[in-house]
Amino acid sequence: MYIILDAGKPSGQEVNSIINEEYKNEVNHGRLYPNLDDLVEMGLIIKGDKDDRTNYYQITQKGKDKIVKRHHWTNERIDNTSVRDDLMSPV
Repeated sequence: MYIILDAGKPSGQEVNSIINEEYKNEVNHGRLYPNLDDLVEMGLIIKGDKDDRTNYYQITQKGKDKIVKRHHWTNERIDNTSVRDDLMSPV
């Protein structure tokens, strides 16, 4: 969802390319598209026609709200003193 939010209206192939580039982790089509379809069914993204052969994906307000909620949840965990101290101490 973060990739789709950042990229605007990427195709599935564009999402896959960004994942491969950013995370150095190849995702096969058999996993990517069912996951995108699940996000569509959950109402977190929409799928539309870019052209006859290509779909685009776009984040919904519900998806944006979910990202914001996750961001707040993560910040609460990081703000926990013991977690913050562990993260800030040199390795």
